[in-house]
Amino acid sequence: MYQRVDKDLKTDICVHDSQTQTSCKRLISFPTFAPSLSPIHSGVARKPADSSNGNILPLQSSNPPVSIIDADAEMRKNLLGFCQSAGYAVHAYGTAMEFFDHYDNDAPGCLVLDTCLPDMHGLEVQQKLNLMGLNLAIVFVSRCSKISLAVQAIKLGAVDYLPKPVNKKELLAAIAKGIAINREMSNAQAIGLEFKQRFALLSPREQEVFRHVIAGRLNKQIAFDIGVCEQTIKVHRAHLMNKLHVKTLLQLSRMADKAGML
Repeated sequence: MYQRVDKDLKTDICVHDSQTQTSCKRLISFPTFAPSLSPIHSGVARKPADSSNGNILPLQSSNPPVSIIDADAEMRKNLLGFCQSAGYAVHAYGTAMEFFDHYDNDAPGCLVLDTCLPDMHGLEVQQKLNLMGLNLAIVFVSRCSKISLAVQAIKLGAVDYLPKPVNKKELLAAIAKGIAINREMSNAQAIGLEFKQRFALLSPREQEVFRHVIAGRLNKQIAFDIGVCEQTIKVHRAHLMNKLHVKTLLQLSRMADKAGML
C-alpha cells in the first residue's frame, strides 16, 4: 500500500499497488507525465492485442462510446470485458494524458475513471473536463473508500462512485444512466442552439419585445416602456412567437431557458 496527499484537493488518497507492495507519501499539484500505455480503440479492424497486459480490443458497436482510464492492466481488462459484454464501443487508456490526446468530443458517451492515476488524480481529470465544457458523463471507480472523495465527485457532476473490485451490474447500470443523462444534455444543447439561431433572425424590435415578454411583462407595460401602442406590441409578439416556433409563453420560457437566455 502507498499513500499520497493531494495538495489541491486537501485529502488523503489510498491506492493499492500489487506490484511494488511499498509505501510512500507525496504531494500532487500539477500533472506529471508517466510512461505511455497504448490506448485501446474499438470500431476498427485490428490485429488482436496481447490479453496478458489487459489490453483487449472490444467488438465493433454503434452504441455510444465508453472510455476507461485505469493504470491497473488487470482492472482495465475486467472493465473492458464488462463494457464489451454490453455491446459498448470501448476506448481504454492507462493515463489521463493519453485520454485527452485521443478523446473525440464529437462522440460523447461515458467515462469510467479511476481516482488514482500515474499522472493526474481522477478529480483533477473531472475538473479539467468541466473547465473544457466537454459533455461527458463520468463514473468513478476507486479502491479508496473515503466518503469525502465520493461526495466531491458527485458534487462536480459524477454519475456514480463505485468501489473496487467493481460489480458488473452496478457498473453497467451506472454507465447506462450516464449515457441517458448525456443524451438528454446533448438534446437540450441542440435545442438551445437552434433556438438561438432562430432568435438571431428576429428584427431588433422583436428581440427587444422578446426580452420584455420573458421577463413577464404585460403588453401594455411593454408598450409604455417602448413608447408605442399596445396593438403594435401584440403584432411584434405574434411575429416573434411564430419565428421562434412556439405557441405559448410557457414554451417560450422553456426554450429560452435551454438556450441560456433567462
